[in-house]
Amino acid sequence: MVVVVIVGVLVSIAVPQYGAAIERMRAAEGIQILTSYLHAQESFRLRNGGTYATNLQINQLDIILPTGAGSYFNAPTIASANPIVSIARNGTQNPTPNYALTISSTGIVSCNDGGAMTTCTRLGCSAGVCN
Repeated sequence: MVVVVIVGVLVSIAVPQYGAAIERMRAAEGIQILTSYLHAQESFRLRNGGTYATNLQINQLDIILPTGAGSYFNAPTIASANPIVSIARNGTQNPTPNYALTISSTGIVSCNDGGAMTTCTRLGCSAGVCN
């Protein structure tokens, strides 16, 4: 009986920590996507007189990222001003953490979870900044 109680306590501690670690891994995928798009935006800017691409020019970026079942994020939104790329967590998991990641032209990654900052803090972001 004591063993069952001990195992129950250990499981109740380990499962939430495991979930948080998995979500940090998924956020790392988002940061990797943002960084790839930042490099593609910089390349576009150098070729096009100092301006970044917009969503209408996304097909002109030198980047091919896999889409579909493997990604935990929606398609990126790109802009010609900061933040130059943003992505939102998609609904492939229930309950899905609701947050968006952005990257500036200087490479600063930020997290926004609607103001509560609880999800962003669990991801390792301090005051919304992730790097």
